[in-house]
Amino acid sequence: MKLCLADTTQNRPVAFRLPAFWAAAIAAIGISACDAKLDVDAPPHAMMADTDTLPSLPSSTLDIPLTYDLSPVARALEGAVPKTF
Repeated sequence: MKLCLADTTQNRPVAFRLPAFWAAAIAAIGISACDAKLDVDAPPHAMMADTDTLPSLPSSTLDIPLTYDLSPVARALEGAVPKTF
C-alpha cells in the first residue's frame, strides 16, 4: 500500500489537512466551552462563630478624683503667644 501525500481532492497534501482539522476542532471546543454567564454558588462556611453562653456583665463606673498641676503648661502657653499684634 502506497501512501499518497499529494491527494488532489482539495489541492492540498494530506500532511497539511490533518493539522488544519485538529486546529479547527480545538477552536470549536474552545469556543463552545466559553460561557458568558458563570453562575457559581459560594461554598458553605467551614466553621460557625461561637455563641456566647455567659450572661452579660453590667458596665462598671469608677469615680476617682484626678488632680493635675497645669501651671507649667499655662506658662509655656503664655510664652508662646505674642503680647503685641
